[in-house]
Amino acid sequence: MNTIIRTVSRRIDKAIFGYGLIQPGDRVLVGLSGGKDSVTLAHQLALKARAFSIPFEVAAVHIRTEYADLEGIDRLRELASSVNLPFEQIEISVTDRLKPGRRMNCYWCSTQRRTELLRYAQANGFSRIALGHHMDDILETFLMNLTQKAEISTMLPVLRYDRYPQWVIRPLAWVTEPETEAYAREIGFEAVRCRCGFDTTSRRKSVRRALEAIIAVEGEPARLRMMKALHNVQMRYMPSFVERDGGTDQAD
Repeated sequence: MNTIIRTVSRRIDKAIFGYGLIQPGDRVLVGLSGGKDSVTLAHQLALKARAFSIPFEVAAVHIRTEYADLEGIDRLRELASSVNLPFEQIEISVTDRLKPGRRMNCYWCSTQRRTELLRYAQANGFSRIALGHHMDDILETFLMNLTQKAEISTMLPVLRYDRYPQWVIRPLAWVTEPETEAYAREIGFEAVRCRCGFDTTSRRKSVRRALEAIIAVEGEPARLRMMKALHNVQMRYMPSFVERDGGTDQAD
């Protein structure tokens, strides 16, 4: 087995067993956007579903919007067929769903596609929805929340929605973005591109550059150390502050 395929497979196993992402008999729905991350995830879960220590079923859905690279859709079908992965495409218009006075943005598009995934999962008896967020996404979310929301939190590897019975799982939690790039190249897949042009100035992109700067200075191992740090919070050395009447929120 190729080194990158073996590495990614082992790291997905680490997430599945470490976070309890999949339980015996689960039906897992992969949100297959067509990017390198979701392609890596779909390909790996399809291979694992054939013979895994935890029996589960897997299928994939592509939510196609008016901004999708139309020429790349057939590649998704080919990918699914190559690993016997049940595949379905759902077409929606995210622009038509905009409320009056609102402008299109990445968050709105992502929310609408996620809503369709949830609806499909609920209608077709899936217990888990697998998304292609990787380690870098988790670290970027941590930095975004730290610098923009003034809180210490991040994207969870496993999460249950309040209004839906399905669990959202992120089996790529221990896989880095460079590894998904290498994996997609190894299986000969070119990502389906988004043609919207709305993601040129997103906050996540600026945080991504900050993360890349840290890696450039500290070296590649810093990525894994930061991920481990999220699992190693030393509350004894975290500040505790009690706001009193008449107190101020201003720093010295």
